[in-house]
Amino acid sequence: MFCWDLTDKILNLWPSDEMLDKLCLRIGKEWMVLGLELGLEIERLEQIEYDNPKVLREISRQMLYCWRNRDDESTIRELLEALERCGRNPHLVTEILENCESYRKLILVD
Repeated sequence: MFCWDLTDKILNLWPSDEMLDKLCLRIGKEWMVLGLELGLEIERLEQIEYDNPKVLREISRQMLYCWRNRDDESTIRELLEALERCGRNPHLVTEILENCESYRKLILVD
């Protein structure tokens, strides 16, 4: 199952712009698989790719923002679960969060 070092308080937070901007640098060519795992429709993902030809970082960023902004219920937990289903190490998000000013204080407090 999931073996994250993050508390429910953090897992239930809405992902910040800072977090998504750092994560988009680490997704790579798996951006579409992750987008599908996050529940985005293939047509929307294809439109994102069409709008940002050959700029993988921006494609990944737009996919993450599209996912997060479509629903006020988007959480870090949901993102971690999708990454794990894609075969990515969910500790990637923990590493990113530790380098985000907006979450660092929360991680250190808990």
